[in-house]
Amino acid sequence: MMQKPTRILGIERRNFWSTLRWSAALALLLVPLLAMRFSGEVAWSTGDFLFAALVIGSAGLAYELAARTVSAKAYRAAVAAAVTGAVLVVWINGAVGFVGDEGDRANLVFYAVLGVGFVGAIGTLGRPAPMAWVMSAMAVLQVAVGISTARMDPVTIFFTGLWILSAHLFHRAARRADEEAIGS
Repeated sequence: MMQKPTRILGIERRNFWSTLRWSAALALLLVPLLAMRFSGEVAWSTGDFLFAALVIGSAGLAYELAARTVSAKAYRAAVAAAVTGAVLVVWINGAVGFVGDEGDRANLVFYAVLGVGFVGAIGTLGRPAPMAWVMSAMAVLQVAVGISTARMDPVTIFFTGLWILSAHLFHRAARRADEEAIGS
């Protein structure tokens, strides 16, 4: 006998959470639009909005793909931590930069950390055990980038912590999958 799907506010549970995530993404884009109405301090161009939509949309799609293919909560949380870190690196680097201002070429090295994650995710097909190693490598590289750019500050420590958290969660997801495989 098939169990009836859980509904929240009249929407199937899975679709509810997806709708909520995409609504939050849209709300993020509306914040600067509203701020521009009330303050001259915020002056986004059409290009700024397109860039933000691309970054937020890419992050949303990455998480949606993970959420639809893997039901393990630890795996989803690992992806959420990794995607959040990636969005913040791109956003901060594009807005103000980590070194000097956003135009300083030294800021490009921070994208190398994201490159390792992107290539690693594709190369490992997102499997949790190898992704734990990819995220660990990102943490080590983040520290190396912080040292090489003389940016061993709370921001570098924060990003290193996000990559370590993601690695830990991927490891938990892999261990759980191994336990389930042994039990079946």
